[in-house]
Amino acid sequence: PPKGKPQITDQERILIEWWINSGADFTKKVNAIQQPANISAILKKIEQAPNYKPGTNYVPTNIVKEANIASLNNLKNNGVTIYPVAKNSNYLTANFITVPSANSNIQDAIKNISENLIWIKMPGMSFTNQLCVSISSCKALTKLSIEHSTITDNQINILNSLTQLEYLNIIDTK
Repeated sequence: PPKGKPQITDQERILIEWWINSGADFTKKVNAIQQPANISAILKKIEQAPNYKPGTNYVPTNIVKEANIASLNNLKNNGVTIYPVAKNSNYLTANFITVPSANSNIQDAIKNISENLIWIKMPGMSFTNQLCVSISSCKALTKLSIEHSTITDNQINILNSLTQLEYLNIIDTK
């Protein structure tokens, strides 16, 4: 990981090395690969961790209709990279990395596809209350990266309605 970002643990490094040395096969499940004693111990420890949820799927299982094409095009025309989070899924991820601020067209487009958005990345974004309201309409949102943005404590409070949010990156915000 880049300097200043959380680094992997020794156990994570050992697991990655084991996986690579075992052929780095993306099609095999962990239990289908021969596990030396030290690897079995690390995996068992992970399984016993309080936050471990086997089979957790971070893409919602309920079906949503396709996102509004005009809103998708509006976002793309404003520099937003947007794509499905999984094959044959109408859930979307939106990356605003090249967008320094969200005008009313962008805010409206977010609201129009709010049921589809589950991951949003807005590093360095200039936040307004209205943008927070637009984001808070995304009730299925599980990941929100708004690092290095101008979001304030009061604006973060607007996001309290995001009950599905599992990941929030607010490093170096106001």
